Amino acid sequence: MRSIRRLVRFAPLVAAMGGALPAAAQPFPPESAWQPFYCGDRVMRDALEDEPGAVDERDLVGDDDEPAGLRAADQDYFYLRLRLDADPQAGAALRPFAWGMAFDLDLDRTSYELLIMADGVTGQVNLFENSVVTLVDDPTDPADEPPIATYPYADAGRSAAATSDFGGDEDRVLDLAVPWQDLEPLGLVPETELRAWAASSSSSNRLDGDFACHDGGSGTPRLGDIASDRTAADPDLDSDGDGFPDADEIAAGTDPHDPADVPDGTGTGPGDPRLEGGGGCSAAASARGGAAGLIALACFLLSGRVRSRQPPRATSRGPDLRPRGGHSGPSFLPAASHLRTVAPAPAGAFSLGPLPVQLLRHTRY
Repeated sequence: MRSIRRLVRFAPLVAAMGGALPAAAQPFPPESAWQPFYCGDRVMRDALEDEPGAVDERDLVGDDDEPAGLRAADQDYFYLRLRLDADPQAGAALRPFAWGMAFDLDLDRTSYELLIMADGVTGQVNLFENSVVTLVDDPTDPADEPPIATYPYADAGRSAAATSDFGGDEDRVLDLAVPWQDLEPLGLVPETELRAWAASSSSSNRLDGDFACHDGGSGTPRLGDIASDRTAADPDLDSDGDGFPDADEIAAGTDPHDPADVPDGTGTGPGDPRLEGGGGCSAAASARGGAAGLIALACFLLSGRVRSRQPPRATSRGPDLRPRGGHSGPSFLPAASHLRTVAPAPAGAFSLGPLPVQLLRHTRY
């Protein structure tokens, strides 16, 4: 949309030259910038065809390796991503359904305050407020009409090939972009602490289809049961400049606005981040001999105490990973945004003692 504004500025010149103003769609972040929402310390996920009334392009899918719901941010836009079992588009247009995310901004998980929806009937991406709750703890509670803002889907959305293939065929990701300047008056800014819900829908102003983090065969979903874990809107933002993104501090239970309050890295603090995958740097006491040695070696190799979040120099190899618009973007250096918070190891577990919590994750979503 920034490109659209630039084009509009030069439109008179283009017209004077007898040229046509080209169409421009919103550029989206690189794959490395997308970070998942979490539900109960696991990434936002959803089983294939768990909701009989919402299949194919209305079926959200995801597991621990391929999350169902993600977000990214830059200086100008808040980006959302849903993983779907089939293409939500027919050609360049959306099919006649809806997809979106709702957000809890007041940390009352029985209601939501904002709703962002891609509407296939109107071909719009709509931003709604939900100031009047009519259905408490119900994800189908309709948002206020009319929408606060609308954006052409051709400019603010896209369907792209996914790296997953649930059901044996190619999945798709539906990406949406909404400008911060429209979200800020409604209480959503990059550092906002929030919860999220992701789903498909048959309605333009509410979620009523297949919900992430909910088994469709288990009955009617409740907002309080299927909300994401608390996190920050911008997954890379570090408000207090202590080297730990707000999202990781919220997950760890530390104050994202106090540089002296950080995850302690000992594996014993509340919600203290540890190496994700298996037992991390704390392995079960049953690990003996060679297994324990391999764990120790892996942890030793990962124990460099790098705290800097400065970007590497751009080279001709790989993408340019410089920070975006003043935010600390993806980096080759270890970053706390690449961690998942897991509970400390149980008593009697093998541990190598204090380790730095900033460990590089190479996962692509």
